[in-house]
Amino acid sequence: MRRAILFAVFFGLIMTSNTGYGMTFIPANNGEIQYFGRWDLSDSLNPRHSWPGIYIVASFNGTSVGVRMIDTVNYYDVYIDGELHGIFHGDKPGNADYSLAESLQDTIHTLRFSQRNISFGIYSFSGLILDDGATLVQPPAPWERKIEYIGDSFTAAEGNEAGQLAMNWEDKFPVTE
Repeated sequence: MRRAILFAVFFGLIMTSNTGYGMTFIPANNGEIQYFGRWDLSDSLNPRHSWPGIYIVASFNGTSVGVRMIDTVNYYDVYIDGELHGIFHGDKPGNADYSLAESLQDTIHTLRFSQRNISFGIYSFSGLILDDGATLVQPPAPWERKIEYIGDSFTAAEGNEAGQLAMNWEDKFPVTE
C-alpha cells in the first residue's frame, strides 16, 4: 500500500488540502447534484453509502471544486469534464472539507466523483464547495437506461491496477478502479 500511495502522492494524484477561504457551500440536497448507485437518501443533507461504484455528477461554474464528507477509508476518482483529474482519499476525522480541483479555467465544468474500492462501513457526503459566489448549473441529462452490476470483488475490479499479484485487502483500496 505504501508504494501505491507514494506513487500517487509523487504524481499528484491524491489531493487532501483544506478549503474554507471565501468559498460557497452547496448542501447535498441541492437538486442539481445527481446521485447514482446505492445511496441512502433518507437524510438529504448527509446521504450515506457503503457500496463501491456510487458516484455523484454535478456541473458548476468557477475555478475550483471541493467536497465535504465523512470518509477516511475509501478512494475516489475525480473526473473534471470527462477527464480523470486525480484520485482522492480523505484523511481527516469527522465531517471535513477537501479540495478536489483548483486552478481550473473560469468556465462551466462537470464533476464526476466516484468511489473506487470495496470497503465495509457507512460513509456520508454533505455537499460541494465552490468558489465564492459560484453556483451549480444544470448537469448533463442522465442516461435513459443504466445497467448496474452487483457482484463480488471480480465485478468491482478489485486490485486491477495493482503492480503485484498478492496484496492485503486494504492495500488494494488505492489500486482498484
